[in-house]
Amino acid sequence: MMLVGPMKKKVVMTAIISFLVPVLILGIVVIVMSSNYKDQITELKIQSEVINRYVLKNDVPFNHVITAEDLELIGVKAVSAPTDSYEAKDKEKLIGRKLKIYAKAKTILTESMFYAEDSEPTMDLRLQEFNMILLPSDLVENDYVDVRLLFPTGEDYSVLIGKRVERYSNNTIFLRLTEDEILTIGSAIVEAYIVDGAKLYANKYVDPSTQLFEYREVDYVARYNNVVRQLIEEKTTAAVDELRANLLAQNPGATEEELEALNGQVSYTVADISRDDIVRLVGLSDEEVKDIELAINKNDEEVLNIYRHKNVTTRKHLAKTYPVKEGVLRLIQSNPNILQEVKNNFNTDEILAQRLQMLDTSIDEINGNAEKVREELEVEIQTQKEERVTYLKSLLNAETTK
Repeated sequence: MMLVGPMKKKVVMTAIISFLVPVLILGIVVIVMSSNYKDQITELKIQSEVINRYVLKNDVPFNHVITAEDLELIGVKAVSAPTDSYEAKDKEKLIGRKLKIYAKAKTILTESMFYAEDSEPTMDLRLQEFNMILLPSDLVENDYVDVRLLFPTGEDYSVLIGKRVERYSNNTIFLRLTEDEILTIGSAIVEAYIVDGAKLYANKYVDPSTQLFEYREVDYVARYNNVVRQLIEEKTTAAVDELRANLLAQNPGATEEELEALNGQVSYTVADISRDDIVRLVGLSDEEVKDIELAINKNDEEVLNIYRHKNVTTRKHLAKTYPVKEGVLRLIQSNPNILQEVKNNFNTDEILAQRLQMLDTSIDEINGNAEKVREELEVEIQTQKEERVTYLKSLLNAETTK
């Protein structure tokens, strides 16, 4: 029997819907799959992108100044390159920079591996000039020295430890010193002036890279994970304690089960933690911490391995042995310009230079009076030294009787 009227329309509509629904579903599936496929292709392109970055050809010590021979340009995965690494156009920026760490061959060079242009200054550092220290004959700039004070009794004290010679010329050296070190060396200079036969001298390091510094590998990925876990635990504990305190304030008779149930009400992730705290506790720059986080999210083992085996240079703890005299220290603190004042009033250096010049002058050039002039200069030097000692002792006595 043929279908007529409404019944026929109903059957036709059902057939159409039955046909269109699978077609629509199939279309949506195709669109989603196509979109995912494009995303996967894009991600694969990003993961496989190779860029050129500078690495070291060989192992180099700390304080090494980079030359063109140290550099090698190689291809690395773009996602693996630290954000502050150097590309091909940066070669001139690299040459002449000084490394502040020991670095192995094939290490990707980054900005954080180098001293700032002003050579690692801090707020309390000052560049001090010294011309009264006996110096090694083979001393050159960038050598490391101890400054020591030797007394006639044989006592030999270290006054300054492991200082780099910033500049050196005409028996004058420049050292970077903290305020405490300035006071210490000032005290030693005063004592060297006062004690007859005392000698202030510089002792040069044979191999400062091993004598002054230690090198170790640090797993910064593990440190990052530990820091994040610790900060989340601390934040969670603080939040739970606050919830418990509020509950007990409202309901002093709350049971232990009710208090324990509060633990499940708090949940934090790394996004809830202070970034400044993470950076401070991990001990890396903000950019380096971002590199680790990105690598963890992308499961990028190449970048993670860089931070798992990062070379760190630390200074060995070498303590000075010179016992600063309290009276001398008070004198210097009460008159910070005392050493310059003494130098101005009792300038034996200038007289000594004249005497040394006389030794190279012939008798004829000074009308046969060379020996007499030398003797007069020697007497003047000795007089100046004695007057300087008397003056300093009088100042010390005045400080002691205050």
